[in-house]
Amino acid sequence: IAQTPRAFATSLEVLEACREGAVEIVAIGPPGDPGLEALLEEVARVYLPHAACVVAAPGSVRKDGNLVLLRGKGLVQNASALYICRNFTCLAPITDAKGVVPALEAASREALAAAVDREGTAH
Repeated sequence: IAQTPRAFATSLEVLEACREGAVEIVAIGPPGDPGLEALLEEVARVYLPHAACVVAAPGSVRKDGNLVLLRGKGLVQNASALYICRNFTCLAPITDAKGVVPALEAASREALAAAVDREGTAH
């Protein structure tokens, strides 16, 4: 710590990320779609420092097929959709922007609760 004092803060951030685990957010919709934009605006309202976020057009697949977060996700009844996942297990897709903030807040609370359960105490 004496040689690189700034690294201490980074170490704490890494520890926190490992402790809570990431919330995975996948938004699927055509570029410029008002529904997609509304979903993303709501995502931006919630502080999720460890979120992994992917935005993709419908049917987009990397040629090597390695972006696992996109597998099985698409539009819902022709509407842009937001998928909130943890450990590659997703909630039902959200198409109404009003449901985004409550769902993300719940996912964040669940991630923290899981971390506390693993440790046995809250810090």
